[in-house]
Amino acid sequence: FDTAAQALVVHQPQNIGVAMKTDLGLIVPVLHDVGKLSFEELVKAYHALRQKALQNQLKRSDMQDGTITLS
Repeated sequence: FDTAAQALVVHQPQNIGVAMKTDLGLIVPVLHDVGKLSFEELVKAYHALRQKALQNQLKRSDMQDGTITLS
């Protein structure tokens, strides 16, 4: 929210960081460009990201550019 303009700021693209528990501890990989995904595509992307996290196969790009985080 931009208090000076009294307006909601919508970031582009919308990238959601999702907190996940792994054997290495808590991590926050990012689902990128979620505004372009259908709900089904979002669920598939989440599960793919979760598998990469559990298998310790995340890349640096999987952990960058979150605009909001869910835990």
